[in-house]
Amino acid sequence: MTMLACPLLEVAGQNLIGDSPIVDRGRHKPLFPSDRTQEAGELTENTQEADRLESQHQMLNIVFDDRLFFPPVTGVRSVLDCGYGAASWAIEVAEKHPSCTVVGVDISLHMKPDDMPENFIPQLDDINHAFTFDANSFDFVHSRLVGGGINKGRWPAYLRDIKK
Repeated sequence: MTMLACPLLEVAGQNLIGDSPIVDRGRHKPLFPSDRTQEAGELTENTQEADRLESQHQMLNIVFDDRLFFPPVTGVRSVLDCGYGAASWAIEVAEKHPSCTVVGVDISLHMKPDDMPENFIPQLDDINHAFTFDANSFDFVHSRLVGGGINKGRWPAYLRDIKK
């Protein structure tokens, strides 16, 4: 299967934008048709990667004494998780803070768990592009272990985006 860099317009010869794309603040976002099936190898790789990310999250929980926020914060109403991967951190925050809305952004939704808290909102987007969120939309922004996925020239703007 051929995968193209985001924005993902075509996978295995199938146009994912189609006639009715998702457009958010001028940016076309790919649609993943519900009838799209994954090849067995791709599904296994996604499962293995999700397991690896979950193990990594559990290890970091041990290292950080189960603290999800640095520094400790209270009264969090809205959180952004950049590059949420298998969503372990985002789901844990959503479960421990049910009155908080947790928005997770990732370039792929393939590892998104089936069972998610109602206050977790996964979004398909590429953090290598300028954020489309309004300034001060979030009380807390989580950006952990995404260094390898951010383009070198994007770093200054990325840091400005997560700060606003």
